[in-house]
Amino acid sequence: MEELYDLVRMTKDLIKQINLIIKKGEYSKIDAVIIHQQKILKFIDTSRKKQVKRIKANEVGTRNSMLFLSILSESKNLILQSLNVLKAHRDFADSMNEEITD
Repeated sequence: MEELYDLVRMTKDLIKQINLIIKKGEYSKIDAVIIHQQKILKFIDTSRKKQVKRIKANEVGTRNSMLFLSILSESKNLILQSLNVLKAHRDFADSMNEEITD
């Protein structure tokens, strides 16, 4: 349960960071977002491995485990796509700036 709370907290922080970059147009800070993203992805991978160990030790039920693993998988997709959206927004803003200056 703590792992889910930590994942939610880290994801919220990442989304806030992405929103702030988009609002301010400070795309030079994307590297910090990538580092944050990598930490979350590592956390997800570690949580998945821990859950598999709990399954093998019969510490958790099958339905709960399937739900937990699905949440981890969807969270990973969300994290990856969030950065893609940020990069797409940056590229769009750059192309709009180029059109204005031409």
